[in-house]
Amino acid sequence: MKSPRFGESEVHQRKNTFGWLVVLAAVLTAAPCWAQSTPAAPIAGPDSAVAVPPDSARTESAGTDSAGTDTAAVAPSDSLARQGVDSTRPPASPVPPPAPVDSALGAACEAAAHGPPDVLLVTFLPTATDSERSAVAQTVGGTLLGPSQYGAPGSWYLRVPGSAVDPAVADRLILLSPVLEVGSTRCPS
Repeated sequence: MKSPRFGESEVHQRKNTFGWLVVLAAVLTAAPCWAQSTPAAPIAGPDSAVAVPPDSARTESAGTDSAGTDTAAVAPSDSLARQGVDSTRPPASPVPPPAPVDSALGAACEAAAHGPPDVLLVTFLPTATDSERSAVAQTVGGTLLGPSQYGAPGSWYLRVPGSAVDPAVADRLILLSPVLEVGSTRCPS
């Protein structure tokens, strides 16, 4: 006896599968698809919102049918285009707010007039005390102006004469133990 997987039954299985594919293709091509419509050619189906014109062949004896009138086919007056508004032009972008300026940096920039300020932004360790920060300022011959309102936690402005043109001041500061970072500053324009 032969296995049903080999021999004659294989031909029978192919014919059966082919028959099902033919039936499936016939059903899919013959069935109307109301949900598939393109904007260029809408298909008016039984549930579409297309207004039906009144039938001129109606007789007066049939009476008036209020359900035959489609009130949704007329657009409300507030959905019409507004005068003076160009929908193709993007809206104007708002002007960005000016960059925030710390009061200590602003005062140093005013004192420097048009030149670069002799102010560095120094970030200290979170555990640094006031006496350690004062000692760092004295080591480089500078003065602490105050903490930065917008910098990293522990950032202070340090005025050191000549620091705007001499990078050696920043090099000495970064080597001190309570200092994490040293950065230059610019006056806002």
